[in-house]
Amino acid sequence: MEVVGVVASVVTLTQLVIEGVKLAKTLYAAPDDLVALQEQLENFSTLVQEIDRSQGEGTDSVVTQSLTRAKLSIEQLHQLIQIKLLKNLDGGRSRAHRRAWARNKSKILVLRDVLKECRDNLSVALSAKNSSSSAQNEMRLAVIVQETGQSRQSLTTIDTRLSEIQQSLELTQRAIDAQSHSLGHILTSVSTSVTATRFGQSGPQVTWPARTGFLASNLEMRRSHSYPPSPAGMFELSGNFFPEIYTTHKGPSTVPTVIYSAFEEYSNGTYRSNHYQLFFLKTQRQWRRLSLTLIVNRGSKYWDYTKLSTTKVTFENTSYNLPRILQDKLEELLWGMEELYQDTHLSLTISEQVSPETGLPWNHVCIRKQLPETERAGRDLISNLDHLGCRRYNENEVVQVARLDNARALVVFVNNRLLFESRITKLSEDFALYTIHVLHCLQGTPGVAKFAGVVIDSGGQQVKSFLREIPIKGWIDRVIADGIDQGTGLSWSRCERWAQDIVEAVSHIHSKGFVIGALGDFAYAPIAIDSKDRAVLCSFRDKTWADNSLPGHLPPELRTKSSPNHPRAYSMPQTEHLDVTPHCDIFQLGALLWLLACGQKPRRWRHCCYYAGCLGMSICMEHANMIDMPPLPASVPQYYIDMIALCRSPDPLKRPTARSLLQLFPVSTDYRDAQAEIPTEVALAALIKEESSVVSITCDSCEDVIPTTVFHCNICDGGDYDLCAECMGNGAHCNDPTHFLVEMEMKGALPLVTNNYYSSVKQSGDRKLMHL
Repeated sequence: MEVVGVVASVVTLTQLVIEGVKLAKTLYAAPDDLVALQEQLENFSTLVQEIDRSQGEGTDSVVTQSLTRAKLSIEQLHQLIQIKLLKNLDGGRSRAHRRAWARNKSKILVLRDVLKECRDNLSVALSAKNSSSSAQNEMRLAVIVQETGQSRQSLTTIDTRLSEIQQSLELTQRAIDAQSHSLGHILTSVSTSVTATRFGQSGPQVTWPARTGFLASNLEMRRSHSYPPSPAGMFELSGNFFPEIYTTHKGPSTVPTVIYSAFEEYSNGTYRSNHYQLFFLKTQRQWRRLSLTLIVNRGSKYWDYTKLSTTKVTFENTSYNLPRILQDKLEELLWGMEELYQDTHLSLTISEQVSPETGLPWNHVCIRKQLPETERAGRDLISNLDHLGCRRYNENEVVQVARLDNARALVVFVNNRLLFESRITKLSEDFALYTIHVLHCLQGTPGVAKFAGVVIDSGGQQVKSFLREIPIKGWIDRVIADGIDQGTGLSWSRCERWAQDIVEAVSHIHSKGFVIGALGDFAYAPIAIDSKDRAVLCSFRDKTWADNSLPGHLPPELRTKSSPNHPRAYSMPQTEHLDVTPHCDIFQLGALLWLLACGQKPRRWRHCCYYAGCLGMSICMEHANMIDMPPLPASVPQYYIDMIALCRSPDPLKRPTARSLLQLFPVSTDYRDAQAEIPTEVALAALIKEESSVVSITCDSCEDVIPTTVFHCNICDGGDYDLCAECMGNGAHCNDPTHFLVEMEMKGALPLVTNNYYSSVKQSGDRKLMHL
């Protein structure tokens, strides 16, 4: 700042002195000395102005000293000119001018020389400074050039990387477009064609532009879609947009109440108490698992229509129901509840008359929220999953596409993938958690289904379900049944290969310390066929039912621990569970290997009876749970028959390991039929169409699958007795002629109760129809 002030004052004084010299030069007839002084001052002024322009770049000490000395000299010079030469002359005589000039000339010349010296010093300092600045600038320029080169090299690398990323993005986009195209076809076609095929609907549809692709040619589905598969607008991208509700067709989300368990808790001459377990769709994609106690007074008109089995069943059934009117009113009540938590319990007392004020059939409603111990158990489960590291999905991310063959089996669309969702019920909770554990820990194991993750509620407190890849060709019992229906049966090459796949999977599972526990359930064996026509295991349990009636189910070492035989044991499922061991798995594996080779459709209860020619209406105890399986056809190789016999050994210690069984198979060859390899997307669509339109409800009289109308008894066989329309027309009834049969229609792969109830055949040959 000091230099700035000096420069400013020097510039001002220099201008004043120059003006004075100009005037003196005129008055004194321009002596040469004054002319030289003026030039000296002008040169000095130019130099100082240059210094002024460059002062922001910094000034050294030489410049500062020279400027200070020049300032003093200019001040003295200014005083001499103003006082000695120009003051009081008033245009006077030239003699006076000469005398004034003579007296002050020497002083002026001295000051002029001083200014010259200062100017020279300043010039040298400025030159040195400029040289230094030039050197610094050159160094800076060199650095800039170097950095520019490095930047150019970096930019080249970045350009190369961006080009690679761009290519990758283009490939990814093409893959996403292809996947979205395929999955979009599946979503839209399944939501329309499948449900339209199932229900025969012909109502109005929302029509979107026609698409081409595999579904049009392979499945011959209509090209009308219920909603676009790829949302693009602001509304579609919002968190409140659920495309599955914008459809004219009825699918899984249009059946809000699914009852999977029901039994009579208590009854006397005054009232009856029934217990139900159910799922309720509170809002889109948010299912609530609830329990219900329904108390019915004897004077109520619903008394005869709410009778249930007194046996507390341990299996799930999609045929459980409430009378249609009560179910509709229950849904109205649940939708009106602002807060409906998971595992909420409701207690409803049915009145004798419908309330005229509310229009509801009950006069007392009690709601109990989730018990603290249940809530803690949910949090403990979430914590355990944290340790496992299972992938999680929020329930709001899960779009239901189609319901399969029971209350908790769904095809869903999650994260651009079609997956199989298994809901966790109160009855299946322990088994579901064991399956999650096994699938997660055995990911990548041959013969084990691919695990996709778990679904938690929006609050992150409860595990709602788990996800796995869809078995492309379906469940093994359905594949076998379809082959028999089509007249092709199951070729020995496929049967042998599937048997080897299953034994190999059992070997891997046992080697990791796990068990399967469900190989003895013929009609619901946990085995599916993937896109490569390989058998894979999909579900697991570490405990088995204590039931003597299932053919091939219990090994001898567990039979002494189960309930005693009963003439109708299969209609009285036991609640006791027994621990599964690898010996138990091998015993059940023998029955499963026999089932693959016997050449018949799998039947849950009476399979061995049918094979042995025992055609009674109920299962006989001879074939209920035999040890030695019936003889197989002569075309079955002897090694295979010997392998079954080893597995069915009464002594668990003499049963072989799965690893040793695997060595008995011959060297595998190309076993696959020409039909085996089909595109995954075609198989997926065909599977969903087939599985979601066929429900595993069989007629207890003819044991055929019931296609549409079901006549159901809520009491017999634990509430699991059904008749088809043909048997019903031929006069068949349930086990008790006093029971009413309710008519049910298939909807969304679930049987929905109507208001029609039927008595048994009267002496007149007719049934009494009661319309509730």
